[in-house]
Amino acid sequence: SSILEKADIYKSLVILYAMSAKFQSAIVAGSEGLKLLDIQVPRSNLQAAIDLEVSSIQQHLRDRDISSSIDLPLMNIPDKIAAVKILGAMDSAAYLLDDNLYHWVASKQVNIFFQYGNIAESVKGYSDFGVATISILGDYQAAYQFGLLALKLSDRFNDRAQKCKISIHNYWLNCWVKPLTSLDAFYWDGHNAGLISGELLYAGYNLVYEI
Repeated sequence: SSILEKADIYKSLVILYAMSAKFQSAIVAGSEGLKLLDIQVPRSNLQAAIDLEVSSIQQHLRDRDISSSIDLPLMNIPDKIAAVKILGAMDSAAYLLDDNLYHWVASKQVNIFFQYGNIAESVKGYSDFGVATISILGDYQAAYQFGLLALKLSDRFNDRAQKCKISIHNYWLNCWVKPLTSLDAFYWDGHNAGLISGELLYAGYNLVYEI
């Protein structure tokens, strides 16, 4: 449909702006794309919006293990898929601009997964929320579990681009519970996965962190 086509254009703009270090423009483009899909990016009182999203996640996980999310059905609603792709494209710009905005983007993605199912982009989404969990809840074990979920899901989807994207996060999420000397391989694995898949931006990020 024309709405989905427009949403895809906005997603491409987010990526273009982010790669050009025009992070505010990336967020504006992403917000416009999400508005087409009936998702409003909060312009004020971000903390309340984050609290609402995190509360919903905690409610979902009340009687479930984080690891069980790997067995969610495949997402098959086009506008939700488009929304997740825009949110995923916004994450790096949000991270560099505003921690709270990044936390909202991360938690919003996970709530969409829990309600509508997983897609390949869920890999990075769960990893994003793992990073956010450390700041929001100070729960390092849960953060590690979200990182592990992301890694296993990347294998299930056999998506090297997503595996490349989460390699940096996996170092951060594992360093709280694993010996640091066991983690260096994450960067090289991510770099190689990026080269193979054509995900050159994140391949470069992994190389920078390794150096």
